[in-house]
Amino acid sequence: MIEVGTGLVASLVTPGYTSVLVRVRGFGINAANGSIILAKFKTDVAFGSGTPYFDIEFTPVSLELNKLFLYQRAEGDPDVIPFERSSMGFLRTTLHRDINLDQKTNLQIDAFGVNFSTSSTLDDERNTIFLQGVISGLGVKVLDHYSKEPFAAYGHIARANLEAGLMRKLSHQFQIRLTLGGEADCNAGSSFQSNLSSYAELRLDFVRRLSLFVRASVLAAYRGEKPDGSEHSFDSYLQGMTGMSIQF
Repeated sequence: MIEVGTGLVASLVTPGYTSVLVRVRGFGINAANGSIILAKFKTDVAFGSGTPYFDIEFTPVSLELNKLFLYQRAEGDPDVIPFERSSMGFLRTTLHRDINLDQKTNLQIDAFGVNFSTSSTLDDERNTIFLQGVISGLGVKVLDHYSKEPFAAYGHIARANLEAGLMRKLSHQFQIRLTLGGEADCNAGSSFQSNLSSYAELRLDFVRRLSLFVRASVLAAYRGEKPDGSEHSFDSYLQGMTGMSIQF
C-alpha cells in the first residue's frame, strides 16, 4: 500500500518561508506470510526556493515480532509480546534537510530498532486511545551545514520517537485522530549535534483512504561545544504543515 499527498509547509516565525509539500509513503512489501516487511519508507519534501526541507526514512527489512511469536506458542498460552503490534527493523536510514536549523544534509543510519503500538477502545466504542513509538540506535550520524561549519560525523547512540493520541469514529465513513508526539536523538563525539522535535497533528480520514491533516511542530537542534572551543548552542523554530493524502 502506498500513500501520496500534497500540501503546504511553512516556518511560522520566518517570513517568506512557505513551500509546496509532497508526501509519499510506502508501507512495505509483505514476505513470509507477513512476518517480514521489505522496503518500508516515508518521505516529506518541500519545494519552494530550492528544497529547503525534506525528511526521508527508509527501512530495508523489518521482522513482525507478534506474528513470529504467534507461530511459536501453543493455543491458550499468554502473549509473549505485550503490544498489539511490534517489529524489529534493521539499517533504518533517515535523510533530513532543514535550512532553518542550518542542516544541509543530516544522514543517520541505525543498526537496528524496535517499533511498537497498542490501543484501547473506551466504553462507548467510538473513542480509542493509542500509543506507539520507535527506539533505535547504534549507528552513525553525518551532518553537513549551509554555513561554514565543517562537515562532521558522530557515533549515533540512540533515537526515540513516542506518540500518543485519541481517535474518534464519527461514522462508518469518517474518523478523526489527534496525535501528540516527540522525537530526540543522542550522539557521541566532540562538537556533536542532536535533533529534537515535538508536534501535534489533527487528521480527518474519509473511508480510510482520503485524509486531511494539519500539523504544528517545534523543531530544534542542540550543538555541543564546537572545535574552536565556543560554547554549545540551541536553535529552534515553529513549523506548520497542512495538506491531503490518499492511499492506494
